[in-house]
Amino acid sequence: MTAYMRPLVLMIEDDPDFLEITEMAVSQKGYRTVVAYSGKEGLQSFQTHNPDLVILDLGLPDMVGLDVLWWIRQISDCPVIVLTATDNVGMFIQAIELEVDDYLTKGVGLKDLVQRIELILDRSGALVRNDTSG
Repeated sequence: MTAYMRPLVLMIEDDPDFLEITEMAVSQKGYRTVVAYSGKEGLQSFQTHNPDLVILDLGLPDMVGLDVLWWIRQISDCPVIVLTATDNVGMFIQAIELEVDDYLTKGVGLKDLVQRIELILDRSGALVRNDTSG
């Protein structure tokens, strides 16, 4: 029997309190997590850990989150969910142009966030189900 490893979610967010709560919700659903508190740290973690999905804040202390998304798109088609406090339409459009997989504003329920993660991972093929009905 092959061991199954749950998908890895990279969370790039500079608010430690928000990150702690969000990471706990994602981890409790069985996903492995890696966190980064800045854009540069997030890009380094992306290259080091090769995550199955990224949750990205747009308001980072060292660079604009859209630039992080741009860099990720240069090297990968890894699914990215923007989770940000800004509801700026221009930023939303730029994120869509950079092929973001989902765009959520902070205040979304943690249950809804986890459901979106599962849906996107399932669609990308990163979520493997243990189906014995073969």
